[in-house]
Amino acid sequence: MPTGELSSRVGNVAQTGRPVLLANGTEGSELFREVVLEVGEPLIVQMGNTSGRSRFVLYGMRGEPTQATVTLQPFDVGLMAFPTPLSGGSPRPKVIANNLGFRSALGVPCFFSEPAPSIVLLYGAGQLRVPVTATLQGFIEDSQSGSYSGISITNAIVLKIVDL
Repeated sequence: MPTGELSSRVGNVAQTGRPVLLANGTEGSELFREVVLEVGEPLIVQMGNTSGRSRFVLYGMRGEPTQATVTLQPFDVGLMAFPTPLSGGSPRPKVIANNLGFRSALGVPCFFSEPAPSIVLLYGAGQLRVPVTATLQGFIEDSQSGSYSGISITNAIVLKIVDL
């Protein structure tokens, strides 16, 4: 796996062979972690568990990550494809789901969520109406985390909704 921006898309949960973030049942292409859907197709975003019921926070950022957006997260958590409220900086991602808590540090969620394994976002056929590129990535409780915080970084998914 390359270093820098592309390696940040793997997260550090996936380094143990456990991708946890899925869009329509896939973690995306191996190198770029991209999932391409046509406008109007259904979308299911799921968070898998690392062990037992895993609490998590999931962020979404419009666009694709670049080398400039890759950010080292505090507390020895690791490298993420974009800054988070915890690390500061910009662009600031939208907090999609947060059942991990610590809202003042991790952000207030836009959607209700339950600990993993769970469905985080569900859009039926015809509900996604415009082309968009967005990146999803987050933090998840992980008993095998290399961080003293017990938190790992999920794999990222670059979601491309295209008009074919």
